[in-house]
Amino acid sequence: MAHRPNILKLATKISLESLTYTGITYKDPEYRILEPIVDDDMCQIMMHLRLEANRTVEEIARRAKKSVEFTQKQLGKLREAGVIRIRRVDGKDCWYYPIWVPGIMEGILSNREQCDRYPVLGECFEEYTRRRVSMLAPFMDVGMNMMRVIPVQSAIENNTRKASYDEVARLVENAWAISVGPCSCRRARRLMGEGCGHLEEDMCMYLNDNAVNYSETGAHRRISKEEAFEILKRAEDNGLVHELNVAPGYEDTTAICNCCGCSCFALRIATYFRAPDAVRTNYIARVDKDKCTACGQCVENCQVNAVKLGQKLCDRPANEPRPAETPRNTLWTSKRFAPDFRTSRTDVTEEGTAPCKAACPAHVPVQAYLRLAGEGRYAEALALIKQYNPLPAVCGRICHRPCEKACLRGEVDEAVAIDDVKRFLADLDAKAETRYIPPLRNPRGVAYKERIAVIGAGPSGLSCAYALREMGYPVTVFEKAERPGGLLRTVHAARLPAGILDAEIDVLLQMGVELRTGVEIGKDLTLDALRAQGYRAFYLAVGAGAAELPEGMEPEASMRQANRSRRPALPGIDLALTERGMVRADAKTAQTSVEDVFAGGDATGTGFSVHAIAAGRKAAASIHRFVHAGQTQLLGRDPENYKAFARRSAQIPVSSLSPVPRCRPDESGALSEEQVRTECGRCLGCGTAVVDQFMCVGCGICTTKCRFGAIRLEKIHDADNLEYFHTLGRIAASVPGKGLSIARKYIGKYGAGNA
Repeated sequence: MAHRPNILKLATKISLESLTYTGITYKDPEYRILEPIVDDDMCQIMMHLRLEANRTVEEIARRAKKSVEFTQKQLGKLREAGVIRIRRVDGKDCWYYPIWVPGIMEGILSNREQCDRYPVLGECFEEYTRRRVSMLAPFMDVGMNMMRVIPVQSAIENNTRKASYDEVARLVENAWAISVGPCSCRRARRLMGEGCGHLEEDMCMYLNDNAVNYSETGAHRRISKEEAFEILKRAEDNGLVHELNVAPGYEDTTAICNCCGCSCFALRIATYFRAPDAVRTNYIARVDKDKCTACGQCVENCQVNAVKLGQKLCDRPANEPRPAETPRNTLWTSKRFAPDFRTSRTDVTEEGTAPCKAACPAHVPVQAYLRLAGEGRYAEALALIKQYNPLPAVCGRICHRPCEKACLRGEVDEAVAIDDVKRFLADLDAKAETRYIPPLRNPRGVAYKERIAVIGAGPSGLSCAYALREMGYPVTVFEKAERPGGLLRTVHAARLPAGILDAEIDVLLQMGVELRTGVEIGKDLTLDALRAQGYRAFYLAVGAGAAELPEGMEPEASMRQANRSRRPALPGIDLALTERGMVRADAKTAQTSVEDVFAGGDATGTGFSVHAIAAGRKAAASIHRFVHAGQTQLLGRDPENYKAFARRSAQIPVSSLSPVPRCRPDESGALSEEQVRTECGRCLGCGTAVVDQFMCVGCGICTTKCRFGAIRLEKIHDADNLEYFHTLGRIAASVPGKGLSIARKYIGKYGAGNA
């Protein structure tokens, strides 16, 4: 494509006025993002606008020596493209453009039609925020970036040291216009084929003049203050961080974004460049280890991976990790960046964490639900379990109990009766009046339209259907038998009364899962027929056929031996198989050789029901990514790489423990309520959350997830938000002092000749 000198001149003009000019060329994102969407007439008019300067159409026309009608038309096209904006001053429309980011580039990305036509727009946004920020990020002190995190309001409401510029609620209350629209960062990631599963729609809010501007172009929709607070709450529920565009200063904040660390270009300053000071709040998270139960909710929802699970009972203090070298005291070059941050996330410290959570294939937070049950908070305990395992009554009776085998209490007397407690809680759920039905969990709060088919109603299929429906997908489960349950209803029938299984399946039906029994896929219906009906993805959980057990054998542990001869039945479904004849599915994503088919459970060689349940949940996350364009399977995915601490490093307080024999269930296999509380009290509580206080940006999301008040925000800074040009000045002023400090460090370490 021929180079356009007029567009290069326009890009240079914007950069000069923004004080970001470094020599714009035809290869730079500033030029490439304008070139496809700004024609020559538009460019000619835009050359007569100024950064943040209000100009009427008459004034612009006079400067451009064009008619008002011609000028008005070009201004309208520029506004539609997101390149310029309008604000109303004294009843008159005034035109201007903001800085590149946050500003022009986000505006360009807000127009979906033009973005889908020109995917390069997303590449330019990503490249600009990576290249230009890399030079500044190491020199930014607390809160200097133009996009900055602001704490969750509930996390600071009781903090007497909070300041007005720490409060997101104040911005909403004081706004005279609010709109909501797409997240530009997530849209850019999608256009690049790098989406993380966090979708773009209805994520970012504009305020006041910007709300009017983008709602009038159709990129956003106007909302009430009540809906704005609902959006913020849903974002918090889904672990998303609030960030502000404070380029005009806090009082004139133009946008409130709800961001994920795996796509956001502002949070990337903390994770990619490892320079969290630039975007952090005035707060930091602190953990009260005596209250912490290592449930992992804070870990899973920390968007910058600053919280991990560690241990309490160790032979040396579990010091909160803090890098010895940071941008505060070290020459910070690209060698210290973390470009693989989207795939290098970890859930535990190097020492490891509570063995029960690590050993459980579904990583159910055992220590946490034991504490909740011990306090009589049965509904909360059950809700927590079901986030990881939707069939607790089933598992409470048939699980091979790896958590109990790993339980540290076994070093004292006997392991905690973890599964029996889970069964007690799950049996309460079997009663209709106390049944837990999970709420819809997605950031928009609106059900998805993409239809998903689950083939097989065994533990893996039911688990996948539960997770998908919880996200809001229309799910149909097809089962060739007349009754759902798979091996749970046949092989495990002796230990699993039908009423219990039916009660757990009934929860899925109450959630809205459609169940069609007596239908064999490949015989009665083909995948192609289901595709024609609108099904977008399939989870294959057909099992591997019933096995006959040998006689006497128990079922900005001996089941594996019997399983060896089992094979999945796959009539009419052409999939790659393993040497054993099982379905070949990716270990991390569950995707098969047919891209819209995912598989798990016995069909892929899974050993136990709890493994099958975990596989169903993993597949649901993969299917969610698959059915939305531009999303990857691995980037930004939680690897759930839990590991137990070394038992030899644990310092068990034997001298302070009174021997408490393990409680035994009655003839029906159930514990009494008194026994449950006794058993929960036997837990040693050996795991805890640990906060990396350098990486923590003080968003407060962790505080909204903790059921025990074990993590809170503490104010340690008092940095306000200055207007863009004042911020640039503050950054420039900080460079000499920081540089001198770093130089002194190196001179002291290596000598003047090598500094």
